[in-house]
Amino acid sequence: MSVARIDGGVILTLKQARKLDVYFEYEEKIMSKTTLDKSLLDIISDPDGTPEDKMRLFLIYYISAQQAPSEADLEQYKKALTDAGCNLNPLQYIKQWKAFAKMASAPTSYGSTTTKPMG
Repeated sequence: MSVARIDGGVILTLKQARKLDVYFEYEEKIMSKTTLDKSLLDIISDPDGTPEDKMRLFLIYYISAQQAPSEADLEQYKKALTDAGCNLNPLQYIKQWKAFAKMASAPTSYGSTTTKPMG
């Protein structure tokens, strides 16, 4: 019984230290297109939270956005993520994935779709 209490205490301490409830709230707001209390750049730059939580939050934003951020904005986000200790490889992967998905969903025309009579 005491082990369960210790484990529960450790989990609660980790949850509070990582502010998972706060990140969960931000993620929900991003996915539902609700206005955030703070800017995403401020959240990423905040010393609280782990690099993994910050990267996950940004990726949710990046995937959920109808339009990708401008290159200038993306550079600011990348700098803030790097300063927060984030590995940018997941972002590069998602950028490539989004570009591929966009290409795959784009209508293509391989020539005329009309039938020409023979002869």
